This record gives sequence, C-alpha cells and structure tokens, in this order.
Amino acid sequence: MTKNLMPIIAKELGVEIGEEFELQGYPGSKHRLNEDKLEVSFGSEWIKSGLTINALGNIEVIKLPYKPKYGDKYWTYVTSKFNIVECIWSDCVFDFALLKCDCCFRTKKEAVAARPAKYQTLTGKEWKDG
Repeated sequence: MTKNLMPIIAKELGVEIGEEFELQGYPGSKHRLNEDKLEVSFGSEWIKSGLTINALGNIEVIKLPYKPKYGDKYWTYVTSKFNIVECIWSDCVFDFALLKCDCCFRTKKEAVAARPAKYQTLTGKEWKDG
C-alpha cells in the first residue's frame, strides 16, 4: 500500500486539501488539491488538471483570501481588547462585515498571528499583549 503524499504536497505549497488557489501564469483559473489529484476550474466545474504535481514546484501558488462557507467555523476578534472567538458562518451582516474587514480566519493560530497588524490597521494604535 502506498502512502498518500497529497497532504505533504499541500503543506509544502502552503495550502490545505480542498483549498482553492491560483497559479502564477494561469489567469482565470482556480486550482485545488484533493486526496488524489490536482484539479482546475474555469467556472463551477472541477476537472483533473493537465499540470503534474512536479510542475507545481516551479510555479508560484497564489493564496486566495479566506471566505468561509455557510456552516463553516471561523475565528475572529471581539471587544476592544481584540479577544479571539470561534464563530459559525451564517451569511449574516455580522459575518460579511468581518469578512470585509479581513477579520475572518481559518484557525485560531492565524487570528493570533494577524492580531497585532490588524489591531494597528483598525485602531491606529500599536498592539500590546495583555
């Protein structure tokens, strides 16, 4: 039995399995890795890509902004202290306002890492832990 290398390849490219991304030099198309192949879409239909996984090593992966789908868990900031909380995307005004402010994160770790810069952008003040 062979080991599935797609999770390792995804990690090396800085994407997750199923995450959509663009490739430099391939405008108008989105790509994603699934458990066994690289797929491409020029609209709503996903097909197996003609690119090989080896070719990805020479092409820049362009990460797309994170946008949760209905029912997805995401992390964001609340209160003037920028406390980090878990939310569920429900297509409400609050969700879209956070997305517009670039305050929706796939993981708590990403929210923590972005907090100092996001705090400064939104408040004009420097972030201080504590």
